[in-house]
Amino acid sequence: MINIRGCNGSGKSTIPISMLGDPDIYVVEKPYKGKDRKILTVFPSWGFVALGSYHNKCGGLDGYVDTDMIKKVFWYTLKHYPEYNIIMEGVIPSTVYSTYEELFLKAQERYPERTFIVLNLLPPVKECLKRIQLRNGGKDIKEDLVRSKWATVAKNADKFSEAGIISLKWDNSGIWPKYAHIPMVKHMMKFIRTGQVLDE
Repeated sequence: MINIRGCNGSGKSTIPISMLGDPDIYVVEKPYKGKDRKILTVFPSWGFVALGSYHNKCGGLDGYVDTDMIKKVFWYTLKHYPEYNIIMEGVIPSTVYSTYEELFLKAQERYPERTFIVLNLLPPVKECLKRIQLRNGGKDIKEDLVRSKWATVAKNADKFSEAGIISLKWDNSGIWPKYAHIPMVKHMMKFIRTGQVLDE
């Protein structure tokens, strides 16, 4: 399980979006609070399942109704997709610590055969701001808010490590968006095999 965290413009959603070309991709829908919701996007060719949908503007965890929904889908995915690597990301949950510390520690106890990793994307703030402007057509950005989120992600990355959860910091500057998932996979696989992170 990989929880991708980062401020706006850090490249969180770019990773699952780069897998949308999977010819076998499918979306899982389940009812929640009286309405059918798109809860998962499955990428069979890549062996990944992402929480949320990426066929709408507000994707990933940011498209969920509330935290309770995130938790329920998280446990559902662990139970029903044992052969898949799980991705969960969203800009709002990226700055939340306590809820996810408790969730991941419980998951480590229940599923000791799985590896749970928090991947903190921390390219320079200047790079994040540049990406946001490219995406929004050069509109004004609340730079202080981006800087604050970046700092919170960096601080929480250390707190996850101190709590006993694998937490990695990664400057993903220079990664070509179309293939963003490939270096992430290499990054994770190298860590799982050797305990070392990539230099890039």
